[in-house]
Order: sequence, then structure tokens, then C-alpha cells
Amino acid sequence: MPLTRPTILIALPVELLELILSHLPRRADLFSLAQTSRYLHCVIVPGHLYIREIQADLDDAVWTLLALRPYLAARVHRIDIRTAHRKRWGYTALLNEMYSISGTPQGSADKGTWLVKAIPNMHNLRRFSFDHTGTHANLNPNGLFQSLGIASSFLEKVELRIGGSFDASSLKTFILTVTSLPSLATTRSSVFAPIFDMLQSNPNLERLEIDCLAYGPRADLSTPLASLRLHHLRRVLLQGNLQITPQALCDFLAHHQGIEDLSLPATTDVLIPSILSLRPILLGSPPVCRYFSLSSPVSSTFGRKNLVRGGQNLTLRWRRLEQSVRGREAQESEMSRLSGLQEDAESTMGAVVGASPIGQGVDGYFRGFKVPEMPKAPESDECCMSGCAVCVYDLYDESMTTYRASVEVLRIQLADAHIPEIDWPSSVRLEQKRVNAVGGGAGDSRSAALSAFEQLEITLANKRKGQADEPTASAPSV
Repeated sequence: MPLTRPTILIALPVELLELILSHLPRRADLFSLAQTSRYLHCVIVPGHLYIREIQADLDDAVWTLLALRPYLAARVHRIDIRTAHRKRWGYTALLNEMYSISGTPQGSADKGTWLVKAIPNMHNLRRFSFDHTGTHANLNPNGLFQSLGIASSFLEKVELRIGGSFDASSLKTFILTVTSLPSLATTRSSVFAPIFDMLQSNPNLERLEIDCLAYGPRADLSTPLASLRLHHLRRVLLQGNLQITPQALCDFLAHHQGIEDLSLPATTDVLIPSILSLRPILLGSPPVCRYFSLSSPVSSTFGRKNLVRGGQNLTLRWRRLEQSVRGREAQESEMSRLSGLQEDAESTMGAVVGASPIGQGVDGYFRGFKVPEMPKAPESDECCMSGCAVCVYDLYDESMTTYRASVEVLRIQLADAHIPEIDWPSSVRLEQKRVNAVGGGAGDSRSAALSAFEQLEITLANKRKGQADEPTASAPSV
């Protein structure tokens, strides 16, 4: 829809502009949309400045604005700080038209100062991403982590890169990966200390994974790990080039009784002391953790033999022991017996299926059509042979006549429905009709008693007729 006046968009609700943002290739907020063109900038910035996602450098003017305007900082949900961002319009040019912040110093000495001041005001911050490399390498992270600890009520995910790679994935699942750090242990400790201080202020942390891939002296986590108090912690994974004293590890486990999965670095100088010191805790009543593993294959074998393992199914264990003791012949005989039972079951099932009418459905229906049931012929002892007015055989004949008429109607219905004759029930097929017509099939067959009785009735009828005609033929003519 062409718009001639930019002021028309100012009256639009912010939800409509967010709907327009949802169709863009990269999801952004209104503040990022304002950077795409000068036309949108003139409309969005005066009327709809809701900063929710920020992608900027560390020395950008937006951090000064958020530090000086706490009500704007409270709306921020995501921060992404990188060394360089390609943007058509800078934040400074956009914000100077609304706020007088051009006079604020933004020198390299103040790099990160306004960011640290603005973060405590971001009470709704959900995600924080920070690249601490290149020109930002001289920033002291202590103030940054302390600010994140203050504003971490809703913080869900933290992504950091410090000296090469420092990644964290949510404060409920905090994953820390350190690579390419300086080879001095003191430098590593200075990096880890503020991180653990920030973790301490997040009691909802459930998962902690630390993997140090840097070469050189091992990073010592004994002091920060022993001082950590996270009551909801369930899983701890420590691996890589790390160093932890057994006493610090015991203090850590003693204050975290809810840990269910524990993995430790299998360094040779702390392996045996750690296991010996952990035995009173891991084998206590109740045990502290359910799963324990070491990152070294040799050490994991030692740990499985000496440490607590999970429960097992005793029935399956007994079967395994029984099969290992029994001979091969006994197992083969058992297999043959089971295969025989299976064949008997299949034959029984086949007999049951074969006994039912072919193609006939459940309750005498086939493809939705009612299949007439053939009348049952009377037994030989049901007829008294006394010449009753209503004989059971007369009733049977009437039932057979009705049955044949119903079968003819069903054949017409199946033919109109274009159902192949081969799928019809066996009692309805035309082939069965021809067989009955030629050989007097099962439907028209009579018992021997019925045939003899009918023959006797015919003979007696002929005899009575002959006796009635005999006096007339022997009478003299007048």
C-alpha cells in the first residue's frame, strides 16, 4: 500500500509494525528496522522507539542512552556485542535526533563503562552475547559479570568469547568452553573467578559443564568450585585441562546433595586421591549422585569397578547367568520347542480362519451388505410322517425360496457396486449357483429319509387314485 506521508505510520500500533518485522528474512526489532532506511527512521524513532534487541559495538552511543534512560533499558531483552557490525545508519545518528547524548565522551578509555552501568537497569534481559576479542581484549570482565549477576533474574542464555572461545548456554544449562587462553594459570583463574561469582547469584542453575581445551598449565578450579553454592544443581561435567584438588571436590559435593550426574577430569595426579576421598560421600546413605564418570577410558573402567552404579533388572541377570551355564544342546532343544509351539499356533489360527465363510465380514455383513444366512435343514427325527397340514419340510422349502431370492438381490447389489466376483462370499458367487443347479448342491440336497418319505407319498397317492378309477372302469354299461 503506497504511503505518501510518513506521519501516517506514526499512528499505527506497535503490534502492526512488529507483524511487518516477522516477514523480514532476519528477525529484528523496531529499533533495528529503523536502521534499514532513512524513511523508516523518520517514522519509527519518533513514534515507536521500543528497544528490545540490540546489536552494537562496545563503544556505541546506545549504551550511554540506556545508562542514562533506565526506562528504556528495562525494555531490552537481548544484547549482541560484536567487534564490528555492518549497519547502514549508526545508533548515534538515530538517537541524537531524540536525545541529547552527542556530548557524552565515547573514548577508548571508557570502553565498556556505559555498558556496565546500563546492564543493572535491564531487568528483563533474556540473552546476552559478548565477543571479548580483538579491540575489546583490554576490558576487565569483573564489572561486566557483576552487572550480569545483578540483572540476571530472567537471564536465560549467555554466550561469551574471551581470548578465543568462552561459551555459555543459559544459566540453567551453563556450558563453559575455554580455548586459546594465555598459558598462565593465574590468567585463567582471573577469568574464572568473576564467572563463578555470577553463577553464585543464580540459584536456579541446574547444569554446569566446563571444558577447558587450552594447552599449557592446567586451570585450577579448586577455590571457585569449593565456594559455589547452587541448591538446584543436578549435573556437573568437568573435563579438559582442569585441576581440582580432592578436598575442594569433597567440599563441593558436600554442599550439593542433589547432584545426579557427575563427570570429573581424569588427570593422573588427582585421579586416585579424588576417588579415595570421594568414597565416603559417593557410597554414603543415601548416595549423593546416581551416575559417576571420568573422561579417561582407563579411569572410567576403574571407576565402574569401585564406585556406585545404577540398579539393574535381577530377572534379566538371572537369565543371562542361566544361559551361560546351560549347554548348547539344551538351548537348541528349547528353540525347537518354541518353534513347534509357534507352528501349532499358526495352524490353529489358519483353521479358525478357514472355518469362517470366505469374504464374509463380521456379523454376516460384507462391504456393508447383509449376507443372507442359509436355512438349516430339519433333522430326520423332526418329521412325524403323519401327513401334517404344516410340515417342517414345507417350512424349510419356504425358507429356501426366501433365501434364494435374497441371494439374487445381494448379487445384483454387489454387481452394481463393481465388486469383483472373486471377492464375494462363497455362498453368493455365481459359480456356486451353477454347481447347485447341475449337481443339486448343498442348498437343494435332501436327506435319504426325506426322499423315501416323498416317494412313499407319491406311491400311495397313485394307488388311491387307481383304486378310485377301478370301480368306474369295471361297472357294466346300461
